[in-house]
Amino acid sequence: MDRNLSGSCARQKLWEALRCLVDEGPLRARLTHTIVPLYQLTAIGSPTDPLASKIRSICGELDKTPAMIGEHYLPRSHLRPKRAKQIAQEILDLYIDASGGL
Repeated sequence: MDRNLSGSCARQKLWEALRCLVDEGPLRARLTHTIVPLYQLTAIGSPTDPLASKIRSICGELDKTPAMIGEHYLPRSHLRPKRAKQIAQEILDLYIDASGGL
């Protein structure tokens, strides 16, 4: 079955990622917390789904270092501030796309 990320589950997971982004703390630390809902989405989307492809790309970039040691999340220290802002914008754009656009 070829599933895409335009359903309510995808919107819910992207909303969870957005909630992580608007939380307190440095942006790179907040991006770290987006990994869980984004990875959950990679299991939903088909390889040919453009939204799933974008999410896999973001996850790959965010997950260049381990996300956790014990119970403590590590900030994505390998990301430069400009790139961290771009990724945050990409996540917002994905949510808008999954919701049917503006």
